[in-house]
Amino acid sequence: MSVPRPKSDTVQLAAFRVPRSWIGRLDALSSAVYAQPGMAPSRADVARVALGRGIETLEAQYGIEPSIAPDPLPKPKTDRRKERPSGGGKSSG
Repeated sequence: MSVPRPKSDTVQLAAFRVPRSWIGRLDALSSAVYAQPGMAPSRADVARVALGRGIETLEAQYGIEPSIAPDPLPKPKTDRRKERPSGGGKSSG
């Protein structure tokens, strides 16, 4: 099992609820993989692999072509108030 850890600039946080039994199953998988030489996956690593494999299975089942390159994440909007020089931008004089 490869345990990909994506670069931080290519990820988006996705938080969702899962049954408690899944957490136990992820922990058991993590322990089993951890026993392999050179492997030290976290629960999150195992969850990413499981989610990826599940998505691939569903895409195949429904005849969906997986996208080669995912849509890039939108860049965060900057707060223009923080970009202004101090003093409000007007000169007194």
